[in-house]
Amino acid sequence: MLQRVRHWGETNSLVPVKQSGFRPGCLLPTRVLSIYQEVKNNMTANIPTLAVYVDYQKAYDKVWHKGLIVKLNRLGIPFGLLKLIFSWLNDRRAYVLFGESKSKIFHSSVGLPQGSSLSPYLFIVYHSDLVTYLGAHSSHIFADDLSVLISPPIRREFRPMLKFLEEEGTKICNKIANYSEKWKQPINLSKTVVQVFHSQVENPVGKDENPPE
Repeated sequence: MLQRVRHWGETNSLVPVKQSGFRPGCLLPTRVLSIYQEVKNNMTANIPTLAVYVDYQKAYDKVWHKGLIVKLNRLGIPFGLLKLIFSWLNDRRAYVLFGESKSKIFHSSVGLPQGSSLSPYLFIVYHSDLVTYLGAHSSHIFADDLSVLISPPIRREFRPMLKFLEEEGTKICNKIANYSEKWKQPINLSKTVVQVFHSQVENPVGKDENPPE
């Protein structure tokens, strides 16, 4: 089934080129080099860059079944494939085994089956709309790791560029949080950070002004 789903996804260019995870011929160094080159180019032009690094908690173990089916239907997956995937996910049951203790069997409406080669690819299709949703900023994805690079318009003054990064960074973080809540894909906050790159060595704040918090 993976070959059929992948053929449909790649033929219709559903997975963004900025996604390098779980795809043949797409490697992590490709994303790393792209990020490095973009930051380096900005530093050469004396432009600061704000990087937002997001890690999704447990990746495809947290994929919401109903949300996945809705997205696949919107993307136009052939009805026969949609029925197969629905049947594959529907009425899944599980239990927790701890030592010799076993929990009651319960129904699960989230998570793609571990060990299945189809699960990782369905995960990246599930989030194939994320790059477009985040807008014009540069986004890079490797599996469940998202990086967003924000660069300000070129200005002579350094302070307005920092202000732009602060405002746009806040907007992006809010959009990521809203997306995560809507599609029930929790974020691993302990691995989600922001970073500013710039070659500026002088303090942009005057001695009589309050430093930025």
